[in-house]
Amino acid sequence: MSLAADGLGFFARRGGHLPGGGRSPSCCDTTWLETVLRAEPDVVTVCLGLNDAAFLPSQLELVSQAVDHDLSFLAARLRGVPVIVAPYFPALGVGPRFGVVRHLVHERATELGLVSTDIMSTAIDGDEGKLSVDGIHPDDAGHAAIARTMIGYYEEYVPAVCRRRSAPA
Repeated sequence: MSLAADGLGFFARRGGHLPGGGRSPSCCDTTWLETVLRAEPDVVTVCLGLNDAAFLPSQLELVSQAVDHDLSFLAARLRGVPVIVAPYFPALGVGPRFGVVRHLVHERATELGLVSTDIMSTAIDGDEGKLSVDGIHPDDAGHAAIARTMIGYYEEYVPAVCRRRSAPA
């Protein structure tokens, strides 16, 4: 199961509906989080942050509150379920706003005892052959690279879940 929406972040597109069909930012929305709980997951991967960089520096405090809100919610409500925090950025060390969000996310995840990794970003690592024309989002090859990398990560980090899923019925 994949929960995704174009432009979604910890803060970005998480509030009420705007004229024209968009969504406003919010640092306390639980819609997506409640959906995760209802799915009764074996493992959760949080890959948010990229879209929040656009709100910096003016909304830094709200982005920080949103990161704290979401990760604290997951840590408290999914005890015993591995939560892997793996924000995606097209490359590490590119763009100061990306770096700020990356630091916020990893710092808070670590404080909460969640697993935090740059594995999705390093799967792309700025390779233009894996990026869409916007130079930020992965293209099909990039998504495939991320998927392969994450499968390997899951096999190492949550092997019991991987074995359970691949066992014959």
